[in-house]
Amino acid sequence: MSGPHAGRARLPAWLTRLAIPLWVTDQDQRLVYLNRGAELLLNQRSAEVCGFRCYDVIRGRDRDGAGWCRRGCRLMQRLAAGTRQRPMHLQIGRGSGGGVSRVLVLPIPLHCVDGHECLVHCAVPEDRVARIESYLRAVAARDAGGDAAGDDLTSREREILELLATDQPVAVIADHLHVSAHTVRNHIQHILRKLRAHSIQTAVARHLVARRPNRPAPPSEPTERIHPPLSAARRATAAERAARAGALAHPTRQLLLDALADGPQCVSQLTARVGGAQSGVSRHLSVLRRAGLVQCHTDGSRRHYRLAAHPLLVLRPGVPALDG
Repeated sequence: MSGPHAGRARLPAWLTRLAIPLWVTDQDQRLVYLNRGAELLLNQRSAEVCGFRCYDVIRGRDRDGAGWCRRGCRLMQRLAAGTRQRPMHLQIGRGSGGGVSRVLVLPIPLHCVDGHECLVHCAVPEDRVARIESYLRAVAARDAGGDAAGDDLTSREREILELLATDQPVAVIADHLHVSAHTVRNHIQHILRKLRAHSIQTAVARHLVARRPNRPAPPSEPTERIHPPLSAARRATAAERAARAGALAHPTRQLLLDALADGPQCVSQLTARVGGAQSGVSRHLSVLRRAGLVQCHTDGSRRHYRLAAHPLLVLRPGVPALDG
């Protein structure tokens, strides 16, 4: 990436592995990343446009030809307000090469590991959207007698079907609705019977196909994003972060981490810099070592210490160590 403001946000690695065309903007609406698919779609090189305002590069228009991309667009308003983002159909000019690409843009808010708030724009060509809709219709018609519209579904069954359409597991649905998983499974059986579907996949496909583009969501649809319970791995990580937080809660250890930020040093050097008795400094280093904040290696009769992770980042999940 290049440009006057390119690279300010530290983006996750998974973005570079997506095959779908996408670009990323920061809170100032500056482009910070375009993948290869977006370069081909826009007929623009990432190195030449990153750092510039997105609306000056994308120049998207709605289906009626009215300008969409502008300073303070609806997507940025929703990002600032923390409200749900919605997909939109756009016409995008292909740079100096001419031509127009018609795409469905799926906006995804992204909280970067360095604290920046960004917005990922995934652009699905409209012809591909049509193929996806065709696939959904094929799945919806998979079972015999698949013409049931589902008009006789109860409000609770519709609510569960909406949650199934967002790929929520039964346990999460039960927790959200404050009912048992057994009750949710009973509702699912009623849904399958009423829709004459032999699988949840078929029922969801029929539900999505039956929706009209301008048909509002049922009143019972949840407006907040549902999150699954935290996994055992994340709970263990939280315990590790708590231990590290305890190791940081001493002025001498903070001084030691500040000193080690200048590079590896032995105990005598660190004692001279932070003050106090060498035995006390050694005890503090042992605490930091057990917490995974510093590493130690022996060089002859001396022990040299160095930072194992940045002291300001160790309390956040997913931050890699500074091992070479």
